[in-house]
Amino acid sequence: MRSLYLILFYLAFVSCKTKQDLLVEKKDTFHSTECPNDGTCTLELMPNKSIKALHDDFGAIYIEITEGTSTVLKFEYKRHEIPNTMDSQYIEQVFMELDPDNMEADLTDSELKNVNLLFARLCFCKGETGFYRIREGKLNIDKTEENSYKFHLMFKVNEVPQIITEIGQVLKLD
Repeated sequence: MRSLYLILFYLAFVSCKTKQDLLVEKKDTFHSTECPNDGTCTLELMPNKSIKALHDDFGAIYIEITEGTSTVLKFEYKRHEIPNTMDSQYIEQVFMELDPDNMEADLTDSELKNVNLLFARLCFCKGETGFYRIREGKLNIDKTEENSYKFHLMFKVNEVPQIITEIGQVLKLD
């Protein structure tokens, strides 16, 4: 009888573990060196993808990352959650779509629409959350050496408050 209890306990213990590795898709992630101290920042490149900006019934923008011929760049700042505080999650994201055959860019203000540049503020911030087009800023991407690019973006979104206004990083592609 005791061995039966041990077997049942073992089966219950083993069956409770989740299989997280099955849900993870392989993507190249770079950790940014310029990030506020109260959070973490990552820069992710998604080859063979495109950004589709759609509008819901209320006119708000949301995006879909779909299969395509471009490379989607996703920058994310995730503030550390405040302990013992409900809804303290705060995330800012920047998305852009780049031509993999010509990653270099020097764009200002209205030209930013050429890379489908979008800003997302995701938080429990009533009326100040969602996706917004970036219309004001400067993007510069220069090739520094073989498969290496210097990336710099300064931008402002007028619709909502933002913490991240500048992103600078060296991208090394495989």
